[in-house]
Amino acid sequence: MSNIEDLTDQAYANGHAAGERDATDAQRYNGWANRETWAVALHINNDQGWQESVTELVRTTVRGIDQDPPTYITAGELTDAFYANRVGDAIRDNVEETLQGEYHDGTHGAWYSITEGQHGAREDIGSMWRVDWREIGAAFLSDLAEGDDVSSS
Repeated sequence: MSNIEDLTDQAYANGHAAGERDATDAQRYNGWANRETWAVALHINNDQGWQESVTELVRTTVRGIDQDPPTYITAGELTDAFYANRVGDAIRDNVEETLQGEYHDGTHGAWYSITEGQHGAREDIGSMWRVDWREIGAAFLSDLAEGDDVSSS
């Protein structure tokens, strides 16, 4: 992978949803594109098990791209933005799967498909369509590049 800090919007030309790519400083929330993006990162990083599973998901996604690059793009198009988009898509799928299901507060007969913490995360995040998954992907790639060997299992 090339330098993570040099992310571009090139991969969005390949059909990725627009979302909120170019958030101005006034729109940013605690350093993230918006509140929803911040909330996703916060909840993943505050749950050790979830963070570890997402980190492994990032490793697996990067290894998969490196070992079997898509045939519809050239090697020169395997940019940081492409990696960030792919990783962001994988994390989005993980978050949606983790937070799907039902939750009841237990006052009228307890039933849970997700934990109380996951229910709180879903409530805090709010609108999933506003999450900048590329930014989430880039952040996890940056963390991986700083202290993790992608080839390790």
